[in-house]
Amino acid sequence: MREIKFRGKRIDNGEWVCGGIIHQTDCYGDLVDRWFIVDGTTTLDYGIGYNEEVFPETVGQSTGRKDANGNTIYEFDTVKDIQTGKIKTVAWALNGFVLKSAEGFYEYTYFADEYEVIGNIHEEVTE
Repeated sequence: MREIKFRGKRIDNGEWVCGGIIHQTDCYGDLVDRWFIVDGTTTLDYGIGYNEEVFPETVGQSTGRKDANGNTIYEFDTVKDIQTGKIKTVAWALNGFVLKSAEGFYEYTYFADEYEVIGNIHEEVTE
């Protein structure tokens, strides 16, 4: 079975956290729309584990692949092709993760070790 992880940027301090995901829509009868990343290492509130509230727009799923440097690649990451230097964005399309070029073209089959993560769409890329 493959591990399914998510990543999001914490609301309180802007740091990235990884783990499971919870979308809360009800809080004691009040409608809410809050997203949490759960680390899965401890058991706290209702047995869900230690969690951090994150900005919903920053939540991205792990592709299950690692780049040339061994870094996990997540949805919304910006990657650079090691051979060509072209920069692409990791996206979800139809039924799987793809690479999207600046021109809007999608690459449905890619080899993760041919790329290196250089940032993500939520932070400035300095390359």
